[in-house]
Amino acid sequence: LSLAAEIDVEEITEGEIHVYGRDETIAAIRARARADVIVRGHGAGMGVALVSHRATLDAAARALADDVVAFDQRGCLSPRVAIVEGDVMRARAFAEALHLALTDAERRVPRGDLTDAERADAARWIDAVTFAGDLHRTDEHAVGVAASIAIPPPGRHVHVVAALDAGAAVVTLAPLARHVVAVGADDVAFAARVGPPHARFSALGAMQRPALHGPVDLRSEGR
Repeated sequence: LSLAAEIDVEEITEGEIHVYGRDETIAAIRARARADVIVRGHGAGMGVALVSHRATLDAAARALADDVVAFDQRGCLSPRVAIVEGDVMRARAFAEALHLALTDAERRVPRGDLTDAERADAARWIDAVTFAGDLHRTDEHAVGVAASIAIPPPGRHVHVVAALDAGAAVVTLAPLARHVVAVGADDVAFAARVGPPHARFSALGAMQRPALHGPVDLRSEGR
């Protein structure tokens, strides 16, 4: 194993190239790679938290806050959506608990700087959730609750949504499933019923350090 600051893709003559990044980056590498070299693209990814009916909301919120704070959600394993098993009142209670947990985390680990583009994306998401649901926020984070999921940008922004049971959670997650590369949950059985099979599964609080046995992202589109 060697680490290189720069690689000439055209000089790779065998094996596979795994590309992590935007679709445009994957397409650019595929265009340059030799025809007999397989390029496996791992596109934009995100994490989802699943909070079962068994969970103690305060404990689950504190664990999820640790996952959100790490890298300020810029990693593909970072959770940006939390699906709470139960009714909307339970989802709102969890959102408030997560808001308090993130507020406490800010005192220990202040958020890093956001780019102008990230701030603009955050402002648009905050406006949308404020219009469609409930929002808890400080200058360094925001937690929204709404029936329809609007994927928030990085920077400690979390969208919370209610699902009455595992079946409803599957339906809620379906439009996002191909982008989900990490699932954090308090209940292994609930996660197995809801999460997409290509995702890494971890306990809440450990989403940034899942069991690693090969590429972190188990999705791939090979050529």
